[in-house]
Amino acid sequence: MIRRAVLIISIEFLRLNFSLFAAGYSSGSSKYCYENRKLREYSDLLNYLTDPDDGARCIVASSTRRIWDYWISKKGNKTAPSGDGFQLMEVYQDAPSLQVCDVLIDGGQTSFMYRFVGTEIVQSRHQMKKPDFTGLRFEEVEYQYDFSEIHALMNKTVQSCNPVHMIRRFDAYDARGTQERLILPLVDTNGKAEKLVIHRTRLDEIVKVSRPQESSF
Repeated sequence: MIRRAVLIISIEFLRLNFSLFAAGYSSGSSKYCYENRKLREYSDLLNYLTDPDDGARCIVASSTRRIWDYWISKKGNKTAPSGDGFQLMEVYQDAPSLQVCDVLIDGGQTSFMYRFVGTEIVQSRHQMKKPDFTGLRFEEVEYQYDFSEIHALMNKTVQSCNPVHMIRRFDAYDARGTQERLILPLVDTNGKAEKLVIHRTRLDEIVKVSRPQESSF
């Protein structure tokens, strides 16, 4: 009888937890989206954010959410904020994890020139020949892993003027783990993308080699 009672209690406990998990996940809670990904060893996530509410659904890191909320606040009724509307000093807390690049159209081909690279990004690349790639075009930068997907998504963001949110596993020279990335367009007076703001933060990592001491922004 005791064993039967323990078994029944255990089953009900599992049912309750599953119900709570399912309710939280279906509601779009970032916590439950994140926990669900953890259970599946961080399955890849890629969202094309065509609606302002989309970004609130599965954003994990608080820094990513702050950048998303700031972009939304500057967007207003437009497709995206203007290039001058997004001010780094207004998001200084998260500037170390940001990159800003100009959109260049050359002979019908789209390229990108990095105008700002945050210290967190630079320090994670300390083993590269040129850790700080400010002033370089996308194709001139030496990356730690395959950036072809990111390049394609940057191009897609330029064409659609819709943000992209992604979570991916990574294996770089300095560490391996899981990172979250947000690609946000900034538009000119004609409503065409003239800049991209890219936020990248690591949700978890196993450090392979120690990094230089981080400096404040």
